[in-house]
Amino acid sequence: GKYIWTNGDVHDGGWLDDEQHGKGTMKCKDGTFYSMQFKDGLAHGEGTYKRADGSIYHGEVRGGLIHGRGNMKYRDGSEYDGQFVFGRMHGEGKMKYKNGSEYVGEWSANKRHGKGKMKYWYGQEHGEYDGEWCSGLIHGKGKMKFNDGTEQLNGQLWDIGSKGSHTGCQSSMWKTSPPGIMGSE
Repeated sequence: GKYIWTNGDVHDGGWLDDEQHGKGTMKCKDGTFYSMQFKDGLAHGEGTYKRADGSIYHGEVRGGLIHGRGNMKYRDGSEYDGQFVFGRMHGEGKMKYKNGSEYVGEWSANKRHGKGKMKYWYGQEHGEYDGEWCSGLIHGKGKMKFNDGTEQLNGQLWDIGSKGSHTGCQSSMWKTSPPGIMGSE
């Protein structure tokens, strides 16, 4: 059945013991929209979730959180396809950024972390890094190919300022990430 909360949110679908349960839709006053399974009053199962900011998720949800395999299309044009854990990109996944850059590899808590391959674009500059990442930063062993065809092998941390000094996971070739690819992190 259909229920309208006092705040204007509307659920249309199954109910069990006065809680949303089974297939249904939920339209929230802030613009958020769910079309999926519900269990014990929470989104649970597979379906579609449109956030108030215009981002659209299709995939698995557990206990009201994005959890499992899914695809998130962000309002800025970026798109992530892969694993989520408790609402965060975590596990194997692929991110296409709005500027054409692309990362395929491991994620942890919404950051590139582990092994991965980044093809990046920044204006006319482009290149590719295949190697290890730590908390969103190039870190560890890897190989960088630049748009002029040159390559560099990396046995340790990349850090432009100190040419390979090891200062921990907080430093990298680009201090945060290759330029122009922060997208939706």
